[in-house]
Amino acid sequence: MDADLFLLVGALCIGLAFVSFLNAFTHGAFPRVALAMVALGAGLTVYANHLRPQGYRFDEIPAVFGRVFGQFIG
Repeated sequence: MDADLFLLVGALCIGLAFVSFLNAFTHGAFPRVALAMVALGAGLTVYANHLRPQGYRFDEIPAVFGRVFGQFIG
């Protein structure tokens, strides 16, 4: 698998964890799923950064999303 794909999946997991956290907060429950998704997303983004020797800069992230979506669509 490509490092870009790991970064994309990790970022999406962190984004979805925010939604899960809000859902748990509104229902008064402990955010177990949100914490697990943050851990998974953080692990994937760190692994993606480890796979790419020069790492990622914040201004490269939109291009990474475009490349990964372009690989799956085209």
